[in-house]
Formats: sequence, C-alpha cells, structure tokens
Amino acid sequence: MRGFIILITLFISSCSLTETTEKTSPYLLNPDEVQDLLSTSKGVKIIELSNYEQYIKGHLNNAYLLERKDYADTTHVLDGMMASKSHIESLLQRMAVQANDTLILYGEQTNVDACRFFWILKCYGHPSVFIMDGGKKAWSEYYPLDTMIKDMPIPGKYKFPTGDNPMSQLAEIEDVLRAVQDEDIQIIDTRSSEEYSGEPFVNKGKVVHWKSGAVINGTIPTAKHIHWTRLQSYEEPFGFKSKKDIIHELEKDGIDPYGEMILFCQSGARSSHTFFALKYILGNNKVKNYDGSWIEWSARYATNPKMIRQISAPAENDRILSKLKQEMVNNNG
Repeated sequence: MRGFIILITLFISSCSLTETTEKTSPYLLNPDEVQDLLSTSKGVKIIELSNYEQYIKGHLNNAYLLERKDYADTTHVLDGMMASKSHIESLLQRMAVQANDTLILYGEQTNVDACRFFWILKCYGHPSVFIMDGGKKAWSEYYPLDTMIKDMPIPGKYKFPTGDNPMSQLAEIEDVLRAVQDEDIQIIDTRSSEEYSGEPFVNKGKVVHWKSGAVINGTIPTAKHIHWTRLQSYEEPFGFKSKKDIIHELEKDGIDPYGEMILFCQSGARSSHTFFALKYILGNNKVKNYDGSWIEWSARYATNPKMIRQISAPAENDRILSKLKQEMVNNNG
C-alpha cells in the first residue's frame, strides 16, 4: 500500500511540472523526486549498484551497496546468471527491507547495473521499485555525495509476495529456440555492432573475438540489432531518451517497439537496460530478457553452425584483426 501511495504522489508531482516537461516513466525518478521521497516518506531504501571502489568515492546518504557478484548465482556453471529467489531475499533481509518498502536504485550514469537489479526484483515480485534516471552523475550535479559507509541494520525477515507470475518477463533458452522458428517473435541483440557481427574488437586493452564467458563469436539466428546505448541520451548524465525518441530509434532498425520480443546481450545486464526502456517506458508487456544470453547460447551451440550466425566473413575478420593490432602497437609506441 505504501508503494501505491508513493506512485500516486509522484504522479501528482509530475503533473505539477511545466507542460513542456515529459514524465518519461512513473518508474524513473529525477534527483529532486528522490530527495523529496527520502525527506518525506517512510519505508524508502536506496541502493547503489556499482562496486566498492566507486561507492567509497561518494554515494547517496544512507545508500547500501550491491555489486554484481552479490546478486549473481556464483554456483552456476555460467557466469552472471541471476541469483535464486531465496538468495535475493537474503540480500534484502540484510538491508532490513520490508515487503511494502519502496526501493530506489541507482548506479553509475548509464544505470545498467541498476536496471539489471530492477529486472531481478521485478522477476521475483517486489512491488515498489524505482530507478534514479542518470544515476549518481545526475545526483551529484544538484546534491552532495556522502563518503561514510552505512552500518548494516538488524536483519529483517523479508519474503517476496506470492500470487503473481512476474517470472513471465524471463526468457529461458527454450523460449529463444521457439522464437528462432517463429517470425512473429523478434530476437534483439543489444550488444555492440562488433559483437553482433562477429568482428574482432578491443576489450579491456586486448583484441578479442568475443567477451570472456562466451566460447564463440556471432549472434543468434534471426536476431535484429540495436546497441543498448541508443536508447539513452547522448548528453550527460545519460538518462533514458523520451518515449518518442526510443520508438524512433527502434523503428529505424526495423524493430517493432510493441511487438513480442526477447532481448539478450552477453549476460543479461545490458539487455536489462533495453528491457526497462521497452516495458517500463513504452509499456510493452510482450518483452522478455534472456538471462543466459550469449554466454549460454554460445556454450550450448558453439559446434552447431546452424545455430550460430556469423555476419562478418572470416577474411574480413582477419583484416580487422590486423588493423586493430597495428593500432594498439601505434598507441603503445
């Protein structure tokens, strides 16, 4: 009930803005709205999704920290799979989250990790979750950051609500297999153009054919492509684009914004950002995020050429590889 009241409050607040201001999504908050909630509402907890080094440089006052490893299934054979429901419950218990608490998530300015955890919370059914648009960068333009590490409270007894079917926004590998055979379901690759085409690229200072965790380059058959950054502003603090602009970017690449689709990237993080844009800004309820993404697909089908689509020809890859290596030599010289 508390989360519902906060949603109504935010809606009224957005209506008081000038007529030229567009409220992109009720699930996106600007820094002023976050400050208002923290100052006036009970049961609001704020979580930074980044890493310890970024967190201690400065964070919102009273923000908890979660790193990727905290909400990933570290026992799974594949990297980056989302943790179990009971494990996420234990994370929320450690922060003394109550079932009707409102959670505000933010990360570094692109908010990829915040969107990933948002998606996980919605998969398991927490009702009241928001993203601070523009992340910590947006906040720091108007309000100070804190460097004190928040003490952990007495753990709570949090449990996700039951009765709904929020896992309907999760795509398993079987769903993707069916989509490959169904022209009415769009498969969307949200990685870089090089990852999508199978070209070599530079990652963390090295020339690679694919990112760590995968076992082959390429993409899923029938997949369309849009780089996840296309749906965010090109200007700092890099918040989400408007609904109109998101639709324009999707249609420009032949993607039906309101059609049925499955999103993927390397491990389901970048595609969570695109998922948020499609479901929580555009309102498309026919979109799913493939948690296993390219790490799982490439591991399963590396030896099956019918299930791996490589757009870039081997000869072209050799030319690109030589060029990238020469550029690195020149840059290091």
